[in-house]
Amino acid sequence: MGENASKQVNYFTTRYSLYKEEQMYINDILEPKTKEKIFYDFIDRLKEEKRIEIPMGKHFYVMYYRGTISPTRHLFKFAKEIKRTVNQANSSDIEETEISDYPWCLIIVDTKNQIFLISKNSQISSNIAVQKNYIAKAISSLLDTYHISLQLELVTNKNIFWESISQNSGDIRFIELKLISPNLLGQSYSTTNLLNELKKECNNDSMTWKFENSQGNLKVPFNSKFFKDLLEYISNGCGSWKIKTKSYQKPITSEEQAIEFPLDNDMYTLTASQKEDIQIVFSHINALESANHEKGDDHEKDNS
Repeated sequence: MGENASKQVNYFTTRYSLYKEEQMYINDILEPKTKEKIFYDFIDRLKEEKRIEIPMGKHFYVMYYRGTISPTRHLFKFAKEIKRTVNQANSSDIEETEISDYPWCLIIVDTKNQIFLISKNSQISSNIAVQKNYIAKAISSLLDTYHISLQLELVTNKNIFWESISQNSGDIRFIELKLISPNLLGQSYSTTNLLNELKKECNNDSMTWKFENSQGNLKVPFNSKFFKDLLEYISNGCGSWKIKTKSYQKPITSEEQAIEFPLDNDMYTLTASQKEDIQIVFSHINALESANHEKGDDHEKDNS
């Protein structure tokens, strides 16, 4: 993709979900808006103001509107302030001086499919899960007036989970599945019905299940409709998973299986070629999500 591969960077794929507090506030009565409309208003505000500063305790972020890709796709630039100490020469000596540095990343926002494509930048964080969480927290702070929060989860390939189960059969101590409460998407999943009921009862925005066998003999049946549906729901950006074996101290996680695509690092001109590359990426994402949601797979056996 792109005209100059040397100027490309990997973008990882996330899905955003919006949550609104159940409690009613005065604005909900005087000016009722859906959480989706409030998010669109944020995009319009950023588009109009071009630059928004976001102070959050010890952290400071800046977000820019960089261009319109299509009516439902937008290009943002996000930066996190990092304090660095440098040695500067003055008239009498060399002194340490603290300066602000702003490592940045680009974000392609697709409001139709609730996708954030985020360019990786290890200067923001070496962990993409931390990088996406910085972005989610910054945007959530801008939506806080309306008691709305935004959450980002990675889009992954469900087959990686099943391959990890197969390769570590007889050595699995626990698996942990985190599912976020239903959003605009995911209505075709049977898991959604359960999460909807729990949301009504508990007002939770996420739920974590842990299945454990201290001897490392945990079995996860490949032909289980229950587990299939959970993994389809998670892999399309609605949660995360973790597998811990007895043999390895470090767990296997969905955060390490992020779906990435190379795109131009400099998107500011949004040329016809760049927009075509972006469209190709979203076609790949749609195909992946369709594959994630297929009921049949190549693992129709029990890991006994």
